[in-house]
Formats: sequence, C-alpha cells, structure tokens
Amino acid sequence: MSGQKVALLGATSHVAKNLVAGMASTHQLSLFARSTEKVAAFLSSQGINEGTTEVLVLEGDKPTRKVPP
Repeated sequence: MSGQKVALLGATSHVAKNLVAGMASTHQLSLFARSTEKVAAFLSSQGINEGTTEVLVLEGDKPTRKVPP
C-alpha cells in the first residue's frame, strides 16, 4: 500500500465507486458518506478489505468515524 492518503466525499456515488475500486489496493482511503451500509455493501461486492479503508459518516456538519458491519 502506498503512503498516499486520499479522501473521497460522496463515497456511494457512481464516480466515487469507480475511484475506490481503482485505488483501494494502492492508496489509503478515507470515505465520506451518509450511509455506512451502502459503503460496506460496495466494498464487500468488490472484495475490498474494509479493515484498510476508513469510512466516515456525515452527520450534520461533523464527520463521525464508523466501522462497516
């Protein structure tokens, strides 16, 4: 894994999903989304290790760190 860190806002969007799929194995990703369930389902469907991808949920104006189920 590269030392590069990338934050993606709107992680459940079509564009972000393609970026996640392409960069998950080479970058440290922080994903911001309103639904951890959707992010977890996508990561699982792509075979992406959820333990190496940080998922943050946007609640109001402050992100809250969540771990996908």
